[in-house]
Formats: sequence, C-alpha cells, structure tokens
Amino acid sequence: EDPPDRVIFILTTSRQQEVLATIISRVRLYQLKRLGDTELQHLLHELYPLTEPEQVQTLSSLALGRPGIAVSFMQKPELYDVYRKMYDDIYMLLKKPDIASQFMYISDLVKSKKENADGELIRDFLDVFITVMRSELLQAVEQNDTVRVKTLVDTVTRAQKGMELLKRHVNVKLLLENLMLHL
Repeated sequence: EDPPDRVIFILTTSRQQEVLATIISRVRLYQLKRLGDTELQHLLHELYPLTEPEQVQTLSSLALGRPGIAVSFMQKPELYDVYRKMYDDIYMLLKKPDIASQFMYISDLVKSKKENADGELIRDFLDVFITVMRSELLQAVEQNDTVRVKTLVDTVTRAQKGMELLKRHVNVKLLLENLMLHL
C-alpha cells in the first residue's frame, strides 16, 4: 500500500477520466499539453539528426503534437503509413462527399478494427478526423465562410462527443456513419 521513502511512481495516461478515483486522490497531477509543430520538429531533429527535414515536417504534422507518436513513427514506419492513410482518406471523404463511399470506408475501418483487435484504431481515426476538421475550420474562418464555419464546428463537436461515446461501448459503425452524414 505505502511505498518506501524516496520512491516515486510516474504514471502517464491520455485518459485521466478512466483512472480510478482512489488513485487520483493519491497523486499529483501534471497536465502535459501537445507540442506545436515547430517544437516537435526541433525535438525530432535532436533525436534523429540524419533524418531529412521534409520527413521530420511530415511526421510532426501527422503526430498531432504528440512526441511519443512522432518517435513511434520514426521507429515503426508502418504506424506512420496507417496515420498517413487515415489523413489522406479523411481529406478524400471531405472532397468527395459521396455517402456510399463514406459508408464503405467506415465499414472497412470497422472491419479492420475487428481483424486487428486494435481498440485504438477508431480513437486514432477520430483524433486525426478532428485535426483535419480543425484545419478546415481555420481555413473557413480565414475565408470568412460563416456557413462552413458553423458546419465544421458542429462536425468537430460531434466527433469529440463520439470520442466520449466510445467509452460507453456504442456501436462504432453507427457512430461513424452518423458522423459522415453530417459532413
């Protein structure tokens, strides 16, 4: 129950709300924010000085401000490929708002999740989705496109709510299809 003197445990989580209250009550909390692209690029240059600047820039933008993901991209190129494909697929779904294509993509994504038993795949998809939508939102604000801004704010809000609903074991396919209907 009580560790010896001078022992420090460091626990990290990206989902504090899932940590037991008895643990939270006995710890000091430090919130670590995501890094900006420039900070993350600098860190990657320090850790991997032989890496091409263009690759570092691409990796840092796809890592979504998370140094651990960026390092994982460097160590596991196949993980980078998964994120890159999601990013490209989301832009394709935005540029070609064909509901049949969107639903087929969601069906394939959910099937891939089941085959790989990867509980993080859908969460990662929603994370990348939210990042893409925020990027689109900034462009819409710059262009003073108030209708598009409202639509994108609604989409980001729905995706964030979807992240919360994943914890309640909702039907993932229905959740994502509903999100596609509001693009």
